[in-house]
Amino acid sequence: MAASPSFPPSSPQKLAKESPSPLPRSTFLPQSPHRFAPPPDHQDVCPEQGKEQLAELYELAPVGLVILDCHGTIHRANRMACLLLSMDQPDSMGRPFARCFVRSDRARIRRHLRETAQASHPQTSELFTVARTHPHRTVRLSTLWLEPAWYHVAIVEVAGQDDKAQSRQDHQAWIFGILDNAMDAIVTVDEAQRIVLFNKAAEAMFRCPASAALGRPVEQFIPVRFRKAHREHLRRFSQTGMTTRTMQSLGQVYGLRADGQEFPVEASISRTDIHGKKLLTVIFRDMTEREQIARTLAREREFIDTVLETAGALVVVLDPQGRIVRFNRACEQLTGLAFSDVRGNVIWDVGIVPCSEKDSVKHMFTQLCAGVFPLYCENTWLTKTREARVISWANTALTDEYGQVQYIVGTGIDITEQKHAETRLRESEERFYAFMNHTPAVAFLKDEHGRYVFVNRRFEEKLGRSKLECLGKTDRQLFPPEVARVFTETDHEALQSGEVIEGEETTLDLEGKPRHWIVLKFRVPSARGQPLVGGLALEITPLKTALEALRQKTAELRRSQEALQALSGRLITAQEEERRRIAQELHDDLNQRLAVLALTIQAEQHTRPPSDPVFTFLEHVYEHVSQISDEIRRLAYQLHPSKIEDLGLEVALESLVKDFSRLRGISVGFQAKDVPRAVPLPMASCLYRIAQEGLMNIARHAYATNVEITLERRDGGLRLIIKDNGVGFDPATLRAGPHGLGLVTMQERIRHVNGILSLQTAKGKGTELAAWVPLVAEELMA
Repeated sequence: MAASPSFPPSSPQKLAKESPSPLPRSTFLPQSPHRFAPPPDHQDVCPEQGKEQLAELYELAPVGLVILDCHGTIHRANRMACLLLSMDQPDSMGRPFARCFVRSDRARIRRHLRETAQASHPQTSELFTVARTHPHRTVRLSTLWLEPAWYHVAIVEVAGQDDKAQSRQDHQAWIFGILDNAMDAIVTVDEAQRIVLFNKAAEAMFRCPASAALGRPVEQFIPVRFRKAHREHLRRFSQTGMTTRTMQSLGQVYGLRADGQEFPVEASISRTDIHGKKLLTVIFRDMTEREQIARTLAREREFIDTVLETAGALVVVLDPQGRIVRFNRACEQLTGLAFSDVRGNVIWDVGIVPCSEKDSVKHMFTQLCAGVFPLYCENTWLTKTREARVISWANTALTDEYGQVQYIVGTGIDITEQKHAETRLRESEERFYAFMNHTPAVAFLKDEHGRYVFVNRRFEEKLGRSKLECLGKTDRQLFPPEVARVFTETDHEALQSGEVIEGEETTLDLEGKPRHWIVLKFRVPSARGQPLVGGLALEITPLKTALEALRQKTAELRRSQEALQALSGRLITAQEEERRRIAQELHDDLNQRLAVLALTIQAEQHTRPPSDPVFTFLEHVYEHVSQISDEIRRLAYQLHPSKIEDLGLEVALESLVKDFSRLRGISVGFQAKDVPRAVPLPMASCLYRIAQEGLMNIARHAYATNVEITLERRDGGLRLIIKDNGVGFDPATLRAGPHGLGLVTMQERIRHVNGILSLQTAKGKGTELAAWVPLVAEELMA
């Protein structure tokens, strides 16, 4: 839609081409005179200090003072200005300044403003006549242009003058001022068709200075092919009694610029008789710009129509009776009704406004017609299928130059989905608050400045502070300085890292006792762009107390276990010593006695003949005594295998395997790999006893037919593996209740030498027992 020309022009070149009046309006809608920027704040035109006194002085000044925007629209006028311009102060806002004067002065007003905008100092105008005053009031303007976009105008009334000479001088100056300020080219010729007046607009139009045009034939500015017809037309017109006519009867009229360029013009001619001389004045208007403007308006009209039809927003235009004069494509798509179906019908009678909302729509329409605009509202539209859609409307009125409403324009956006989203969001927020208020954890949100923006019910209960006490306050205002410092540091860490920060924090209750919390802090995105800090905290004070008690109990238990292990070690050592003593007594005392007994029996036997029954009896006794001696020797060896000390662990285990295989009838394989020749006695005894106990368990429980034993140096120690193909067992039975002491004894022995014992078994899968004991390098002999 075309707009009035702006003040000031952006360049002097634009000034020469600018139209003296607003451009033609679009055929779509009339322009609204109320489309202006808000009035400048007083601090834009006055210093900050003393602006109230200046505002009062501004209002009471004896000179009319007016502030205009760059379009020449009144934004502020004091009382004297309103009195001189014959208008009410409230009605002055938004009014075009030029329309305060008679129609013949308006073009000069606009020219005065343009010239002021190009000057760097105040400009004093000619005399102007105020409209709507009787008798007419004459005023003079002093205008100053202030960047970025404001005119400051002082208005002074000029009283009538008695001096006729001065009046004539002023009148003459006024006439020449009109001619020089006219936007159209004005050329006056005498009876010989020589130029006697050539105004500034003519200079600009024909690109020829007045000094080069005055006294020369006017034909120089007419194309050669039109000169004869133009000369004849001027001659006939000077002979007729007419005072004015257009020159369009000649057909399309063209002018000729000094540089030889032809251009279309619109011309009118008038005749004036001065002291018997006939002067002909031709007013030329360059039609090039008008044609360009017409094409521009056509493009703008097409552009507006395209925008209205392709815009996603709903656009409805009503006349003052509420009838639809525009119904864009978005409205058609939403309602399912074509523009042709609703054109000329009253908006609330076409079936798109629900009956329950008709009265509110009529009331708003009445307000808009009364000048209350813009108005914003939400209402419901019904589609052709009777589906209800919620529309958000921005309504305004377009008025004519007299303030009469010409059209009501409503621009709407379908916010049905937004309303549904708001409902879902509200429900989500309700669920959030319900969840937060019933969670056992303390929950809170803080803004980027550390101020609390949300605390849940548990926060209030646990910390003894209400929500009103907390919201908007920081930790420094709620907690002791040291506690607040820790809170602030962890908040900052959570914001900077973007990760969930977990830690333990401490507060003080109302009695000053510490309360311990496990806290999770994390960054929460915000619609405002600045992230929030969220936190969840669980009180662990009872847990800390229980853990401390448990820690003490654990320490006591550890001390008890250490004492028990020390006792167990001493018992194992004592047991080995006792076994050594018993084995020595069996070997050195009892076995020696049995040997003496066997020799005595044998000597007694030799005293008797073989036929003597006593000989046979003594022979049997001797055999039993020999067997008892062998058993005592074996028992002594089992109690204390002297081969470990004499021959080493490898030989002792090999001897143990052979005896077990011979006595139990079970195939036992033994393999030794990289075993040191000398193994510390505690480690050797431990592994030997584990092998001994393992073989005993296999004999008693495994029902195995084959056993493999491996002794190897590995991982800085010796490893013993005993594997059988027996029936195995469920390892859970070891944890489910009481069981034999064999495994317990093995574990105690292996623990005593800082070794490791492992057991792998399953029902029907056999059993593998592995023991590892460390070896100290300096104690070994390679």
